[in-house]
Amino acid sequence: MEKQNLKTHFAKIQSLLCAGILAFACSPVHSAETVWIGGSNDFNNASRWHLGSVPGTGDFAYIDAGEVQVSNGSTFTPFEIRMGWGDPSFAGTYTQTGGDTTVSAFTVVGFLGAPTFNLNGGTFSTQDTAVGWGGSGNGTLNINGGTYTSRGASFIGLDGTATVNVTGGIYNATGNTWGAFRIGDYGATANATFNLGGTGTVNAANYTAVGGVARGTLNISGGTWNQNTGDIVVGDFANSSWTGRGDVNQSGGVVNAPFVVMQQGTYNLNGGTLSVLGVADNSAAGTSAFNFNGGTLQARDNNATFLGANTVEIKTNGGTIDTQDKEVWVDKGMTGAGGLTKTGSGLLKLNGANTFSGTTTVSQGTLTVDGSLAGGVNVASGSLLKGSGTIGGASTVNGTLAAGNSPGQMTFSSDLTLATGSNLVWELFGNTSTDTTLFDRISVGGSLLAESGAGITLDFGATAAGSTVDWANSFWDSAQSWTFLTVAGSTTGSSNLSLLNTGFLDAAGNSLSAARSGASFSLSQSGNNLVVNYVPEPSTGSLLLMGLGSLALLRARRSARV
Repeated sequence: MEKQNLKTHFAKIQSLLCAGILAFACSPVHSAETVWIGGSNDFNNASRWHLGSVPGTGDFAYIDAGEVQVSNGSTFTPFEIRMGWGDPSFAGTYTQTGGDTTVSAFTVVGFLGAPTFNLNGGTFSTQDTAVGWGGSGNGTLNINGGTYTSRGASFIGLDGTATVNVTGGIYNATGNTWGAFRIGDYGATANATFNLGGTGTVNAANYTAVGGVARGTLNISGGTWNQNTGDIVVGDFANSSWTGRGDVNQSGGVVNAPFVVMQQGTYNLNGGTLSVLGVADNSAAGTSAFNFNGGTLQARDNNATFLGANTVEIKTNGGTIDTQDKEVWVDKGMTGAGGLTKTGSGLLKLNGANTFSGTTTVSQGTLTVDGSLAGGVNVASGSLLKGSGTIGGASTVNGTLAAGNSPGQMTFSSDLTLATGSNLVWELFGNTSTDTTLFDRISVGGSLLAESGAGITLDFGATAAGSTVDWANSFWDSAQSWTFLTVAGSTTGSSNLSLLNTGFLDAAGNSLSAARSGASFSLSQSGNNLVVNYVPEPSTGSLLLMGLGSLALLRARRSARV
């Protein structure tokens, strides 16, 4: 290596860069182009650089063999670092355990050869990063500790093969017009893999593209990916000539991002937490898939289009949507063999035709089903199920069931169990017993079981908009009834249902007891159906007749004693 005259070779490469597709990487020839001639030594060992001096701020540092080491207390300031540059046989290793390295321009790991970059401690800062640049380049960048900062873009696989492993420390990517990270999204022959695990942290201050022009893969098994600005684009599909794709495989860790944009690729959420404003599909031409298989999708804000992709599948290990305290809607029908768990105090609304066969568990907050579910629903104590949709599987309510959307009808195609401590809320929003759009109805295609301690709450809209219930209306002068729960199969335990409220308020907040003393509501069973009954207070005439009848009965009893 030390006998090779590289001046002509460097000039040729430089001219090709400046004229070619990677002209953004063109840098003027500076004061020296210095080659590490091999061996494992500290970078300050001038004898290991072929010019006999340590590269400074105006110099290119070529590492094609051996190992350059940077340790505590050292400061290394080359203009560029180029590893595995001139020939496919060139390798070379850079290992930093401490100290500070600042590179004015590019750090290239693998132009033609197969070098390895290791950051185990200290700080390393460069303008741009390129791993796996040339077609035969095969670069590996390992961050196990310390702080790596790319002040511009990080190109992971331009035309070559690239692997980045972040298992500890911090990778900061400030980004520019090329984004923060382009993982397999530049040259058509690129093959790029970015692995985040352990305690590693990635901070991206511009968008991240995973695949697109070529193949890109982002694997997250641990650590934290903070997409602080811009989105994560899975399979950048800018035009039809970009035939690559992106794959994100998350089995652990935390990903924080504004949006994950699905274009031409797959996001496999197999574990960990993906915390986003939403998952969006904004490419009509690309094909994308979002798969749950054990992970949690967490909402960072309200969103009426929270989850979108060409296909959304819940696989056998299931998936969780954590609304936190937000309201999010999912219009896309989800498929698969797994089940869905809803956590967080907020509201999840499912509007699509969901064919996944597993059970939907409402562990916290509110689930609104306005579409359909093939499986059943389990509602935990303290949680709420509502909506005007259809639920296919056997369902159990330990919390609250409020059919419709104030009011409306909910359909259970199979069995329904109202467990001990459950609360069925029935709403009536008009002075009517015939207009079925103004009171809640539940249809059960299987059997109904009401366990001991199940209850029902009657709601006449005192705290909701849209109700016209008025106890002073003449409708309430006569007895009324509403069949609110129809059951195709058997009904068991209807006598266990008890009224949980007695202070019935109309739309204006007037109490029934004050407006109509003696009026009451009750529950009954008719066939297999459940009915709400209303009995008005006795009229003045009725009270008089009752009084005269009692007087006559009293006189008759007195005469009988004489």
